[in-house]
Amino acid sequence: LDVFCSPESMVILSFTNKDAERLKQRALDYLFPHTTNNNSNNNNSKNNDAAESERQIARNEMSQQLWAGTMHAFSLAILRKYGSYSSSSSSMPLRVLPAREMRNRVSASLRALMNGSNQDMDKGELQSRYSGALEELGHSRSILQQNIVRCIDLWKEANMPLHPPELSSSIPSIEMGEDSSGDRSGEEENELRQEDQRREVRVRKSCIELAMRLGIPKTSALLALDVYPEYQARHAAAGTCDPSDLAAMAHRLLLEQQPKTLHLLRSKLKHIIVDEYQDMSVSQHALLRLVVRGRSSSHHLNEDGSRGKMMSGAMRKKKKKEMR
Repeated sequence: LDVFCSPESMVILSFTNKDAERLKQRALDYLFPHTTNNNSNNNNSKNNDAAESERQIARNEMSQQLWAGTMHAFSLAILRKYGSYSSSSSSMPLRVLPAREMRNRVSASLRALMNGSNQDMDKGELQSRYSGALEELGHSRSILQQNIVRCIDLWKEANMPLHPPELSSSIPSIEMGEDSSGDRSGEEENELRQEDQRREVRVRKSCIELAMRLGIPKTSALLALDVYPEYQARHAAAGTCDPSDLAAMAHRLLLEQQPKTLHLLRSKLKHIIVDEYQDMSVSQHALLRLVVRGRSSSHHLNEDGSRGKMMSGAMRKKKKKEMR
């Protein structure tokens, strides 16, 4: 705020809506300070009242133009304004599930898997994993549900490559070009399949290690990996998502589907203020880096109120490595 900038070109991000609004009010207080005058002269008093009224009007106008909110709200605003979930789209509106509905969806996904909704999954092996996870938690289904929700949230926030078709034991069909002489050889297909399986093993291992680092039992994490594809399929069918999906969805929208919108955001948003930057997830960090890369400037606010620039590349890699 040391230099003039249009309020439409600035956003304020914090961990909670309350903190974001507090920062916004601090910015407005800086731009529109209260003036006190103890002079009892009637003319001066009227002039002061008129000046205060003008100040308040100007402050309210800028308040409406200056956007402040959480990173989740910022991501959701991008999806609703520019994505297929916008008000002008014919598709269903995007709805973010609250915690209770997330647990209910985990239960529904588990029941569907137990009833054989996934033909590729061994029901006996799944039942064994489910029983083992329950036994380790003292047969508490509610704690098991919470652990699965925690795993799913954690993996999404850490940007683990669990979205189909990244985690799949089957090799997708390869469309051959017109000049192709035929199908790939059996040796090439086998090599692709083996690489896919090795990558799946690495991803699953990383997911389990990350969950166990936060005190989630290995049996719960293994079951969460089984539930994840069914859970996400139900999201897709219902037009819903988790709060932890939002940043990654917005990132994919801007990078893969709406490059013109990404250019527009980069040219529009000149200043981004981020409070509690150290608490941002990997997926939120990736979205913010994507948006500010270019002409924008970004500052994070430290706990002592001091200001710092966005992380350097080396620091960003270190943060990602530590979170994983």
